[in-house]
Amino acid sequence: MPPGFPPANAPPGGPHSLPMGRPQGPAAGVTPAAKMPSPSPASAPAKPRRKETPREPEKAELGQLTENVPRAMRVGITERVEIRIGRAHIKNMAEGMEGGGLAWQHEVTVTKAMSVRVRAPEGGFFIETASPETQWIDNQFDEAGNDFASWRFLITPQHRGWATLRIIISARTVGSDGVVAETAFPDQVIEVKVRTNYGKAFKRTLGWLLAAIVGGALAKFGEGAFDIGSGLISRFLS
Repeated sequence: MPPGFPPANAPPGGPHSLPMGRPQGPAAGVTPAAKMPSPSPASAPAKPRRKETPREPEKAELGQLTENVPRAMRVGITERVEIRIGRAHIKNMAEGMEGGGLAWQHEVTVTKAMSVRVRAPEGGFFIETASPETQWIDNQFDEAGNDFASWRFLITPQHRGWATLRIIISARTVGSDGVVAETAFPDQVIEVKVRTNYGKAFKRTLGWLLAAIVGGALAKFGEGAFDIGSGLISRFLS
């Protein structure tokens, strides 16, 4: 083979040329194609959420309150008092009320559930509740068929003079979360004149006189008079 010529089996391009075969990498001047992401499996369609119906708030409206708290009482004498609350359209709500006092009517705000209490902020009264504190207005389970709620109290004055009673009214509402809320309404203030109970005062004075007479007899005649008196009483009772 003449000098200067490559061997017949030598690869073209010289001894430093790469062997011919599969091209390495992309061709010059060609941008490689971007890889497409593999498709994900189809997911089930989401179920539409059920809309929650908001609970309507309890509506308040103008109503009436009828009470027969006596404006004049006597010390030691218990007065029975009744308080009624109903809608504004109810007529003759004072008919058949328990107690001897005159019926007085007031305007109040009415809701489905009402709470009534009677308090004496300055003291001087013994107040006993004779009915549930919270009641439903328009109670469909009322056996008497009344369209109002009724509260009853037993009030006993303890001291003579002017005194104040308060009728405390509030509304009870239940929210959608079950929490009970109480809304207070303006109180009804009642001035009461408490007079002396002369019958009770006479009995008390008579008891003091008898005690003084017995004490004087024992001091004068000694224990012998007490023994004689006890014997006479026992013979009389036998």
